Amino acid sequence: MSTDIADDRSVAPSQVPAALRELFGDRARFVDLYGDPRGAALYDDIGFSNTAEIYEILSALRKRPGPVLELAAGSGRITIPLLRAHHTVTAVDLAADMLAILADRIAALGSSAGSCDLRCADMVDIDCAPGTFDSVVIATTSASLLTPEQRAEMFTGIARALTDDGILLISTVDSDDGHNEADDLDISTVTGSSGTTYRMHELWPAHADARHLAVVEIDPATGEPRDDTEVHLSRVGVVPVATLTDELRSTGFEVRRERAIRDTAGTRHRYVLLEAALR
Repeated sequence: MSTDIADDRSVAPSQVPAALRELFGDRARFVDLYGDPRGAALYDDIGFSNTAEIYEILSALRKRPGPVLELAAGSGRITIPLLRAHHTVTAVDLAADMLAILADRIAALGSSAGSCDLRCADMVDIDCAPGTFDSVVIATTSASLLTPEQRAEMFTGIARALTDDGILLISTVDSDDGHNEADDLDISTVTGSSGTTYRMHELWPAHADARHLAVVEIDPATGEPRDDTEVHLSRVGVVPVATLTDELRSTGFEVRRERAIRDTAGTRHRYVLLEAALR
């Protein structure tokens, strides 16, 4: 299928890095990973069983019983463990399809877990009374989806939403100064919670400030992607720890602890969870 055929989900060929176009060929169709229920289901199938960050976040919040605001909550990879630990959570995500999956998971928990309020909203636009939350969580390196200007607006809103002694937990992936000298392509095979097998391609272009994730479903009969496969794409900014620390400082925060995320050991890049508080 030609990538020149476009609909609301399609990604224009000009927006796809040449390395990925060459890898998949001109019969592949590139679509937005976050563009529709199918993308949401794929993302959830791959990501929900990933335990990275959960231990570090729960450890940081162990002695903080106050309400938690989780931004970019998705389908609940972090939300559900927070609720099982009896936290009161407000979970925000812009994708209604993701929140629908999360709502079903919350309903299945029953009354033995903490309570959760779901909000379909942009994480940049934090609408709550001042001092509402004891903690704010931004996991899965989601802050890197935003521009520096959007992050500044988000951090300003978080500062207003937090109690005076509240904390912000935010994860990022560190790649030295944020730039590679040559293209760096990681290819891995993962099995989703449903048993479906996927091939994941993470491209870090040389001298770029963003990385590209491409996910394809594997045909069980051949062990390879189908010729007319849909390639689900996501473009994610690279925000090194030093950059994120400076941005937080400029909006009134001070990073007081940096935790290495243990379930990412062995990957090429360093994943960390920063804990910041208002100065």
